[in-house]
Amino acid sequence: RMYASPELLNPAEPSWKRMALDLTKHQIGVEMFMAAQSACDLATMAPLAQHSGGDLKFYPGFFGGRECDRERLREDIQQTICRNMGWEAVMRIRVSRGWRLTHFFGNLYKHERDLLVVPNVHEGQNVSVTVELADPQQKPEPIWCVQCALLYTNSDNERRIRVHTVSGITTNSPGDVLSTVNAQEIATTVSNVCIDLCQQAKIVDARNFMQTTCQHIMTAANQAGVTENEQLKEIPRFFMGMLKCKAFMERDVLPDIRIAEWCR
Repeated sequence: RMYASPELLNPAEPSWKRMALDLTKHQIGVEMFMAAQSACDLATMAPLAQHSGGDLKFYPGFFGGRECDRERLREDIQQTICRNMGWEAVMRIRVSRGWRLTHFFGNLYKHERDLLVVPNVHEGQNVSVTVELADPQQKPEPIWCVQCALLYTNSDNERRIRVHTVSGITTNSPGDVLSTVNAQEIATTVSNVCIDLCQQAKIVDARNFMQTTCQHIMTAANQAGVTENEQLKEIPRFFMGMLKCKAFMERDVLPDIRIAEWCR
C-alpha cells in the first residue's frame, strides 16, 4: 500500500519545477533519459521535463553491458534528436463566447489563462483541454468553436503560425453527442484527470472515478439507443485496459515506475 502513497507520487520539493520555468523563459526544453539501477525519485525530477515541454524516458534496472538496454536507449536518443522540431513556440487556445477553458493537460507551461509556452514542439506532443459552459443555466449559441494558434520557428529559422479551428453544433440530445464520441480522446482525457486525482487523493479514488465515468457513458448510451456505435463499444475496453496498466494499478507498483507511466 505504501507504493501508492500520495507522498511518494508528488515532488518532495519544488526546485525542479522552478528550474523548468526559468528555462522556458529562455526557450529551453529538457528531454530526460533516466537509466537507473535503483530508486531515483522521478516524482521530484519529472517536472523539469513536464513544464519545459520535454519528455521523460525511464529505463529501470538499466545495465550498460546488456545489449538490449543499450539499443533501446540509443534508439530513443536518436529518435529525439532527429525528429522535426518547432522552436520558441507559444500556443493560444480560444473558445466561443459563453464557453470557458477549464483544464489543460500536456507537457507545457501555462503562462496565462489561455497562453501555453512550449519551447520545443514536435509531432509526438499532445495537448488536451476541457471546455465547459461559462453559465450552465444559459442556453448556448447554436454553433460553438475552439481555435488553437501555434506560433513557432522552424529549423530553417522561419517564423510560422499554424491555426486550427474546430466547430460544432450544440444540442440537447445526449444521443447526438454520444454518436459522435471518439473513444481514444475520452480515454486520454479521463486518464489525465485520474493522474491528478492520484496525486491529490488516492489511487483508489482515481480508479473509482474511471469506473463511474465509464458506467455513466454506457448507461447514457443505452438510454439514448446508440449502443451500436463502434467508438462507444471501444470505451469499456480502453477503461479496462487503463485499470490494469501500471499507471493505475492500486498495489505492487514502484513509485518511479508509476510516475514514468504517467509521463508516457
